[in-house]
Amino acid sequence: MTSSSSDLYLGFGSVVIAITIFVAAEVISLIIGRTAKVAGARPSVIRDIKTAIRLIAVLLIVSQVLQFTGLASEFTTLTISGVTAIAVSLALQTTLSNII
Repeated sequence: MTSSSSDLYLGFGSVVIAITIFVAAEVISLIIGRTAKVAGARPSVIRDIKTAIRLIAVLLIVSQVLQFTGLASEFTTLTISGVTAIAVSLALQTTLSNII
């Protein structure tokens, strides 16, 4: 592959990854938001959950694009994903305990 076609492949692949993760996060956010509303959750709780899902999606997009382009190793991506998951779960601990 030439350099320009390789760059095009990396750019297109990165965009596809980003769009796929974003759409999946929005679908999950919609489903969880409607379920929480039916369960009687306050609007602020629903907003916090949707914000957390979007934050996770952005971090997942960044880590997957870095891995796809070869700028990050698999272990780095796993480490970043694990630390992010722990941070988000600790931040949402009281919010989720109010729902459950």
